[in-house]
Amino acid sequence: MAGCLAILLLGACAPKPQPAELPVRVARLEPVLAKTPFGKTVAEAVRSSPELSASAAEIAVAQAELSEAQSAARPGLTLGLDLAASAALGQGFGSRNSAVVKVTQLLFDGGATKRRVEAAEISVQREAYLRDAATAQTALGAVEAWINLIQQRQIRNLAVENEATHQDFFEKVQELSDAGVGTQVDYLSAQSRLAQATARKAAAINALAHAEADYRQIFATLPTHLPSVPTGPSLPAQSDDGLIKTSPRLQSLDAEIDAAAQLVAAAEAARQPPVSFEAGVGYDPTLGDPAVSVGVSPRFEVSNGGRRNAVVAQAKARLARLQAERDQLARDIRRTLQVLRADQRSGRATVAAGAASVKAHTATVGAVDEQFSTGRQSISQLLDAQRDLFDASESLIRARSDLKITQYAALALTGDIIDVFGLTPPVPDETAE
Repeated sequence: MAGCLAILLLGACAPKPQPAELPVRVARLEPVLAKTPFGKTVAEAVRSSPELSASAAEIAVAQAELSEAQSAARPGLTLGLDLAASAALGQGFGSRNSAVVKVTQLLFDGGATKRRVEAAEISVQREAYLRDAATAQTALGAVEAWINLIQQRQIRNLAVENEATHQDFFEKVQELSDAGVGTQVDYLSAQSRLAQATARKAAAINALAHAEADYRQIFATLPTHLPSVPTGPSLPAQSDDGLIKTSPRLQSLDAEIDAAAQLVAAAEAARQPPVSFEAGVGYDPTLGDPAVSVGVSPRFEVSNGGRRNAVVAQAKARLARLQAERDQLARDIRRTLQVLRADQRSGRATVAAGAASVKAHTATVGAVDEQFSTGRQSISQLLDAQRDLFDASESLIRARSDLKITQYAALALTGDIIDVFGLTPPVPDETAE
């Protein structure tokens, strides 16, 4: 029985699989929005997002796959019972039951198991980077929904005021027509423009309903008043290479490339014959003595029809594909950064020009309205001036919204949006059984 106990102890004392450590994000920007009402609401919505819960679950899956990979290097313990039956001529059946305990330990496989474990550890890190990418995109989506709701409310209010103004113009024309002073053309023009203003208000109300639905999807409740969105902080003072390198999307792909490289090494190492140690104890009550067996089992696969070479070639091809995808992603991120910077420059100029345009058109409407009241301007000129004012005001609202979105889009691209909101991505419970 001593041999049996030794084998049991060998299996029981094997080290348990250990979870991989998740990469620690180093913040480059201060959490300047974390304590603002806007930042707190966005952060709360991000933390409760199903996308982040799914990302945490994917990390747990990767940790479980790592545990599975690590188990290949641990001894295997088997408890069983051998049952045998026999019959002799002229005699009844006989049986023999034998308890069996067996331990198997991999001794050598060319490092294939070690490489697979390292690949699984890197895959856990990859899922953590994907979680960061999901956090950044979820935060950006929340900011966009917030900005869009403010924008659509402003456009709705503008459309309501525009309809009321056209209603006032129409009533003035109608009074002139009733007095026999106005013309049929003026009356029809005012009536047509009023119908257009009503249609614009209906479209604005519909767009607002869509914006409210998007906001509720992220934030659950719809507030009566939304505070304005602060201007997004500037990106860290680093080169584009430094900004691109820390993009969560690029970091996740880099990790996937590292894991693929380990799997290539594992596939190449698997060409070598594995060697295993086996020890077993069997006890047959009818014989009274335990039977102990110890051995080393090298296995060499002489031919496998080229399967092993195909596995290696497949792993190398996948690695090459990932490396190409990484180069393309880096180029895409660099281009997007440049486009966002250009959009911010043009956006600031557009907002400034739009504000000046609204001011000028407002003055024009006032002047033309005064002249129309004294008969020095036609209604068509007043209607045109009001239309130009509405278009300029709507463009200014959209330009201001677009400018703010580009500022946060740049932060999301580099992952720095996580830091400015003080977000801590969820971590799966690695102690759960």
